[in-house]
Amino acid sequence: TAKKKITLNAGGSYITLDQSSIESGTLGDYLIKSEHYAFSGPASLKAAHPEYPQNLFKQPLRLSMPQTPNASDQGWAGMPYTLYADGVVLKQGVLDKSGHVLIDHAVVTQQYRIALANGVSCQIPVPTDYRNAEQGHLANGGMHNHRSQADAEVSQPTSHTDHRALYAAAISAISDQEGKTS
Repeated sequence: TAKKKITLNAGGSYITLDQSSIESGTLGDYLIKSEHYAFSGPASLKAAHPEYPQNLFKQPLRLSMPQTPNASDQGWAGMPYTLYADGVVLKQGVLDKSGHVLIDHAVVTQQYRIALANGVSCQIPVPTDYRNAEQGHLANGGMHNHRSQADAEVSQPTSHTDHRALYAAAISAISDQEGKTS
């Protein structure tokens, strides 16, 4: 019960009720049963929207920003950053002494982007399920999926996900060699 207005949100879809109107938005299918309505296109309520309940539905999330995936202990400690949630500035600060950023993740956020002061920028999608589940542990380990440019002089991987697996194998081999003494 509310005196003036209620907003319900579920996964980005929303319904707002007040004394004179009902507003709703979704990125998915929408079924309407009404005598009259006006349609204005897709919409969703993002975490940055002023109507979004800021104290509900938060999950702690820690982003690790190592300089390379195999050097997790060599982050950019103290590096200034700007963090975006679905394209909107969420927060600015400096990476902590271990090179991490702590986030109160809103479950409706679909993507983060972090821009470091040194020019490095990373897109961080927030999938509910990986399309390619066996590659999930590599993606979480910082092994990004890069599509190759066609070049006749360079042998191409058989699929675009092979880049990630080949990179992981190369890093693993280097780490194994560093652990051995001659």
